[in-house]
Amino acid sequence: MREANVRVDQLGVQVHCLRHRIAAAGLQAALDWVRQLCLSSIELISFPGCYGNRWGDFGAATHLSPERIRAALSASGLICPGVMVGEAELSSDRIDATLDWIGAIGSHRVVLTAVHSAPTGAPQFLDRVYAHAHRCLRAGFQFVLHTQPELWVPVQGQRPAERLLAALDTSVLRLEFDPTGAIQFGADPAEYLRQRPQAFYAMHLRDGTRPVNPVPYLPAEALGAGGVDWEDLLSATKGSGIEWFFLEMEVADPETTLSALARSLAFLRNHDLMAPPCASPGMT
Repeated sequence: MREANVRVDQLGVQVHCLRHRIAAAGLQAALDWVRQLCLSSIELISFPGCYGNRWGDFGAATHLSPERIRAALSASGLICPGVMVGEAELSSDRIDATLDWIGAIGSHRVVLTAVHSAPTGAPQFLDRVYAHAHRCLRAGFQFVLHTQPELWVPVQGQRPAERLLAALDTSVLRLEFDPTGAIQFGADPAEYLRQRPQAFYAMHLRDGTRPVNPVPYLPAEALGAGGVDWEDLLSATKGSGIEWFFLEMEVADPETTLSALARSLAFLRNHDLMAPPCASPGMT
């Protein structure tokens, strides 16, 4: 048996893929279910920022106070290493409320989902990232940039993801690696990690199949069901700066989210990629 690449105590779920379950069953029930999977963490996303989202929000939980959400996390035995936010929530008129919400949750790490205020291939893109990072740092929050898929669209023969990684000042911010863009545009996600392993704070675990023609959004597949070489990719994380792995099952049919999570855990367990082995998840 080879040495596993991911410890169970590093493994969690990105909450956005659970929004339909949370809307239907309530936040506490969904968090308890995550804990039943023998996971210890959940990456939250700003509930207020998701209100009315066209992808679906969190139902009644959208309006829970951060103190109530923190109590629910505690009751389920989960921790929240970071909170994802949209760029609009870091605008000058909203950033204070955003950081107050995150702090009240009990987290002090901001994860920016994407930068839309500047083209990914333009110098202004990195300027915008650093501006957001410095504002958060001054308020006492760590700052992380989630790697949006557009970073893998070549600009003048170079992928912005490569330029970003080379120029990154890790004393100011680190990256949360989402392999979606690499999958979608035919890059090697493991090779990207190996270029600068200490630049990464966390990784989203999602599989997928490269589309024949470009698509505006690539749905996730359960781990092992797509084209990712998981043994190679997780091997690339060894000795990196990655502290957390978050399962992110933004599957095409939301009704299959829970089964995709269970299948993903079974894949990690059955291929000796996770240690100690996670108990078989119960579906409730």
